[in-house]
Amino acid sequence: MKKLSLYVFLGLLLCNISFAGIEKKEEVPPFAFTADDKVNDVVEGELISTNKSIDIKMDGYWNQPLTKLDYVLMQLKQKADEKSKQVLKRRTLKQYFEKYENIKKHQMFAGKYKDFQIDNSVGFNEETGKIIVHFSIDGVGKAKKPMSEICKDLLKYVIIQYPLPDQKIGRWNYHNALLNELYRGDDYKNYTKPLEKIANNLVYALSITSEVSLSETKKDDDVFHMSCWKLSDEDKYIFRKWSQSYRETE
Repeated sequence: MKKLSLYVFLGLLLCNISFAGIEKKEEVPPFAFTADDKVNDVVEGELISTNKSIDIKMDGYWNQPLTKLDYVLMQLKQKADEKSKQVLKRRTLKQYFEKYENIKKHQMFAGKYKDFQIDNSVGFNEETGKIIVHFSIDGVGKAKKPMSEICKDLLKYVIIQYPLPDQKIGRWNYHNALLNELYRGDDYKNYTKPLEKIANNLVYALSITSEVSLSETKKDDDVFHMSCWKLSDEDKYIFRKWSQSYRETE
């Protein structure tokens, strides 16, 4: 047993010595295909774009400084991204929708079920003067209850929750959520009125697209889309819908 241990130790030692002694060879091996071998070699510091341009540098729009509103929009976008990850992680949608099942001929490479996707956008609408935070959910299957109820429930109890602020300024909720680097160490009360304007003009929206498969062998689907909007702190919602059928032709 001792001899075996000694041989193992010597073997490992020789391996370490041999690997440590490996050096990069100066010779350049050719690419396997002639077409690749004809491509020019990398030149350190080379700028591929040869046509110089001053369009961006001289454009007034792209050289304007960011406003404090732009900063707040970026904070909201960051929190909206956090919310999207939360929804994906918790698989909240299972209680509202069945899984969309791919047709059998596609299951080999696409999987039996389709995964849902959630995306978001944050922007200031110049026409209405409102900040709109919009979420979209796609890839869900058949709804287990009215989609208008689902949309409202998700918007109210899932989306408009921490880390996203609600639509009414509390004592310090907006200050803590959005100020960050804008805070200068003075009294929080100095920021309440500007932040109140943000809260009073914040709109949340959610769109859900549900696909219902009607065949196991053909791409025959009915598609249902529901959107809901919450314009203020009041518990009121606006709904919009559309539906469409897709049938695979022979």
